[in-house]
Amino acid sequence: MTIEQWILAGLAVVFVGFSKAGFGGGAGILATPLMAMVFPPKLAIGVMLPLLVVSDLVSCGVYRRDWESGPLRYFLPAAALGIVLATFTLGWVEDLWLKRILGMICLGFVAVQWWRERLSQVLAPSVPGWRSGTGFGLAAGITSTLAHAAGPVFAMYLLPQGYSPRRFVATTVLAFTVINLLKLPGYLHLGLIEAGSLELSMRLAPLVVLGTLLGVWLNRHCPAQVFTKVIQVVLFLSGLELVFGKSLLQLLWSFATNVG
Repeated sequence: MTIEQWILAGLAVVFVGFSKAGFGGGAGILATPLMAMVFPPKLAIGVMLPLLVVSDLVSCGVYRRDWESGPLRYFLPAAALGIVLATFTLGWVEDLWLKRILGMICLGFVAVQWWRERLSQVLAPSVPGWRSGTGFGLAAGITSTLAHAAGPVFAMYLLPQGYSPRRFVATTVLAFTVINLLKLPGYLHLGLIEAGSLELSMRLAPLVVLGTLLGVWLNRHCPAQVFTKVIQVVLFLSGLELVFGKSLLQLLWSFATNVG
């Protein structure tokens, strides 16, 4: 790997930890395409998973007293089913259209939230049920397995429930700790995680810890109203990336390398 590739991979890993701890995981979806600019896509998701697990465990230590298990009652069993289904099809499934559909859902969700705010309507907190929990959980399990792209799905599920920023992040951390651990056996079986990819993951692991700690600091110093706005912006950017297949980070990197 060249120095430029190491820098790009390092930035992606810092961003993973930063977004997971500070913004509930939603922004982390932007890091996978960035990592795929350095590695082939399947190697990229294989390298990413151990790093996500490291970030999960660090974040769990910080937020262990703050999460809510209630919203996960139906969400996690459905996510486990989604992981199994996606693992069986990961080797051959064409996930481009799945990503585009997810992106449209993200954009639609943000549009509804912004429209409500323009009309000065307050979104009443909702209580999670088996329908929403199962639907979002299944979608999260599939998209997380295929592309580590379930952050926006869980954000759409959890945001209407009206939790504080810290409780929102803590609950997200708990959910994705379980999801990412459940993904490990399938990735190992498919050969997405092997000695070479694991070595790369371990080299990059200190950066994800650094990013996680930066995210924790930001979460503690970010007002609730600003936090919600940031989540909505993250969902909007994530939706654009999923629909069009090219993130703002990729566009900026392409511009910088062309200028150079």
